[in-house]
Amino acid sequence: MSEKLTSLLEILNYSANLLKEKNFSDARLNAELLMADALNCRRLDLYLEFDKPLQKKETELFKSHLKRRLNNEPLQYITGKTNFYGYDILVDKSVLIPRPDTEVLVERLLNDIKESGLKEVKILEAGIGSGCIAIAICKELEKAGVSCEYRGIDLSESAVILCKKNTELNGLKNITAINGDIMEIENPDYDYFVSNPPYIPLTEYNELETEVREFEPKIALTDNSDGLTYYKRFFEIYKSCNAKFFLEIAYNAKPALEKLLGESGIENYTFAKDYNNNFRILILRR
Repeated sequence: MSEKLTSLLEILNYSANLLKEKNFSDARLNAELLMADALNCRRLDLYLEFDKPLQKKETELFKSHLKRRLNNEPLQYITGKTNFYGYDILVDKSVLIPRPDTEVLVERLLNDIKESGLKEVKILEAGIGSGCIAIAICKELEKAGVSCEYRGIDLSESAVILCKKNTELNGLKNITAINGDIMEIENPDYDYFVSNPPYIPLTEYNELETEVREFEPKIALTDNSDGLTYYKRFFEIYKSCNAKFFLEIAYNAKPALEKLLGESGIENYTFAKDYNNNFRILILRR
């Protein structure tokens, strides 16, 4: 970055153009969000101070942010935060970055609770990660006056620690996150079982975008097999408990899962689509 660039607007324009030249999508937005984080302000506030000269420490922090982004590190890991279902979520390299499509999973489960008329629910999540799903569900149920006991399991101890930070950040005390293997869950006594498990086949994992493959935790992306490992176990659990299951699935997994459901003798299920019209949610009903 040239030393001649001093004002906020000059640096933003230069950075946005550089990101665009490197084929980053939403280059201007990326530059603005990185700048807002470096200045510890809202993105909107940038428009009120375009002529402001940056202090040396602000410039150095922004340079560091920009360099990391140019190296394909996800924006959310650089700023250490994101937003999911309207709630602030802290993220780091120990957890997946929440995707908008996962909000459909939350919507479907919340709608089912509403339609059921339940005023008290117990929910178990396999692979709680950052806690984004748990927080969205519990905050929305809180608004609806529904009492919720939420328990989550994750193999990553770092993820569990971050999840606890996120529950505190969002003022929730009804979420319990523990370190454990979701493959070892036995006969859970819950109303709902929810999961966004590692479902990317190993063959497809190697073809993922650089910023996903090189930065997001592999353990949360792939089962190192055909992408069906966790569903096979979930179907076994389903047959031994009374919970409804809400599971996120790969965009192209519906045929393979239908075959697996048939082999497992499970008939009461539906698939739901995401915002891109792909089947991304599997619901096992009672």
